[in-house]
Amino acid sequence: MICRAAVCVLVGLLAGCGGGAGSPTSQTASAASAARFLVSDPYPIAAEQPNHFDVACDGSAAVTSAPAVNPDGTSFLHYDLSPMLPGSHNCSIAAADASNNQSAPTSVTFTL
Repeated sequence: MICRAAVCVLVGLLAGCGGGAGSPTSQTASAASAARFLVSDPYPIAAEQPNHFDVACDGSAAVTSAPAVNPDGTSFLHYDLSPMLPGSHNCSIAAADASNNQSAPTSVTFTL
């Protein structure tokens, strides 16, 4: 079973990411213009690593996103927000294993 990792918004620089792996969090961030990503803490090395993430933003259908992988083999969410227009957004993220067993979703609200 995949558990949730803390999720935050990366807006140029990390905009404060609370909690640790397995803990849900809700963050608010804003930026005028910069590379924008939704990221999670890496999953602990001893934990099952996610096969993919399902990301649904602003009521849209979920999009499957492959995890980014650190050199030590730990995985994390690194979802590109650049197509989003400026304003307030809410995304729901669930991690899934290779058999598509999903974690409970984590929600994050942010402003671009």
